[in-house]
Amino acid sequence: MAKLTDKAKAEIKSKLEDVNIQIEKMRQAGVKVPSILINTRNQLESQLNKNKYNAIKKEWNGMDFDSTFEMEYAQLLTKCGIEYEHHRVFELMPAFELKRPDGVEEFEEKIRAIKYEPDFVICDKIIIDVKGNEATQTRTFEDKWKMLKNIHRDRYYYMLVSNHQEAGLSVSKIKQILAKHNLK
Repeated sequence: MAKLTDKAKAEIKSKLEDVNIQIEKMRQAGVKVPSILINTRNQLESQLNKNKYNAIKKEWNGMDFDSTFEMEYAQLLTKCGIEYEHHRVFELMPAFELKRPDGVEEFEEKIRAIKYEPDFVICDKIIIDVKGNEATQTRTFEDKWKMLKNIHRDRYYYMLVSNHQEAGLSVSKIKQILAKHNLK
């Protein structure tokens, strides 16, 4: 995949922001988000997605995946008729400015937001992260995973899938959860 120019990245980010706003408005209104909008969001997000841990980045169905295992999991979900969002962004802590009460500027600091992007979100009910090897299960990942669970608690079901056997088992769990909540 060719490296994006700053201008191309900015255009994609702008489109992605617009799509995310549309999706969020629909969710807040209690409206089911159409698959085409989710697919558009997935494709835009995958264009910006960076590779980590020297995993072999893969492309399938117009989306880029961080690893072969992540792509294979997406293929499994698709084969089983399970729709998903790929790399939805969750804000765990908003950005803020640290200001000194006495106004000493040299101690002021801009703190960036902490965000987390699980690999898959299904029907706005299940969050799944696939970790094909232990190298990707870093302390940062573990902390963000805990923060996500703390913020959303009972709002979602959380699954960590580490191998092909767990991937197969997760599909049956997903189907049970969707059936329990009358979701497709």
